Amino acid sequence: MSSALYAPSASIEPAHEDDIWHVRWIPGKNTLATAGSDETVKIWDAQTGECTNTLQDGDYAITSLEIDTRGSQVLTASMDGKIR
Repeated sequence: MSSALYAPSASIEPAHEDDIWHVRWIPGKNTLATAGSDETVKIWDAQTGECTNTLQDGDYAITSLEIDTRGSQVLTASMDGKIR
């Protein structure tokens, strides 16, 4: 997997400092979320390829994420065995 997300007309921005473990589209929005080994979840504008928000989640790699049906809450699972 590439370490960058981009739309054809957008500049390429690095996605995560390390591996990306999970990607989810956010329902009803032109947005996606990625979870990575760098202990972050990043929210992306799928049209421009720009990161619009970075969420820090503890001290362990985030291996999975889910988005609620409204696209307003993020649930993560990480290598420490916790769900946040």
